[in-house]
Amino acid sequence: MRFPVLAGKCVFPVLAVKQSELRDEKNGWLTLLTEFAFFTKWNGPLSPGEIEDCRPLITQHVVVETLDEEGEKEPSDKLNAANAVFYITFEGVEDPTIGRYRAVVRKTMDGKPGHMRLEVTCSKV
Repeated sequence: MRFPVLAGKCVFPVLAVKQSELRDEKNGWLTLLTEFAFFTKWNGPLSPGEIEDCRPLITQHVVVETLDEEGEKEPSDKLNAANAVFYITFEGVEDPTIGRYRAVVRKTMDGKPGHMRLEVTCSKV
């Protein structure tokens, strides 16, 4: 995955999520984002039951891009940022077309309880 670079430095603050963080239960929602991306790719050609049969999905890499907000004291705070873009690479174990996928998930929140918007694009690598 490529990011805008200016004078050898990445323009946007990003975090490459460690494998240990991907498996951490407190970050289980990353798996949910992966499944949501897969669903958007196959919704239509497959029934919800057939999509369910493709699980588990193996999340291989996640990179998080934020605007470096004030509340982000630690790099891991990017995972919980209200507004972030997640770049996810994953594969399906029982995928009907056997392959790897790349998803971009943009999460935005307006500060109201329960208000979250997800914009997803998912493509086969």
